[in-house]
Amino acid sequence: MAGGRPPKSRILKLLSGTLRKDRDVKRVRVKPPAAGAKCPGPPSRLGRVAKEEWRRVAPFLFRRGLLTKQNVTGLAAYCQSCARWWEYEKVIDEQGVTFTTEKGYVCQRPEVTLSQKERTLMSQFATKYGITPDSTSFGDAEPETKVDPTEDFLFGKPKVG
Repeated sequence: MAGGRPPKSRILKLLSGTLRKDRDVKRVRVKPPAAGAKCPGPPSRLGRVAKEEWRRVAPFLFRRGLLTKQNVTGLAAYCQSCARWWEYEKVIDEQGVTFTTEKGYVCQRPEVTLSQKERTLMSQFATKYGITPDSTSFGDAEPETKVDPTEDFLFGKPKVG
């Protein structure tokens, strides 16, 4: 069993004032795309809603260097999951959370469970691709911060070289 909560991102630690330079883990930095490179388009087999999500998210990931032609499948899975989630939510909005059987029992619609599963998958994909604010994958964009002399005193000056 894997236990514990996932680690906070560097940005969240900076914002909350809990970032410690001596414990700061250097994350893998990815290179931004070369000048003139184009963002990969959505796979043709994605539906309309999934393609809309692709067009919303893909340029952001491409600019950060997280989307290449080699890893479009993961983003396609995220977009498809998002489209399915919207579909299930539409049914729930139209028909309600429950239904009554022929024998008079009140039951939860299957779309409720399916929606929850798709939302979980979307969250996992979003975290993996760095779409969420607290995502810890692929490193974080470092916000501009002023040099604090107290940090240098407590943790030492960064070593160059």
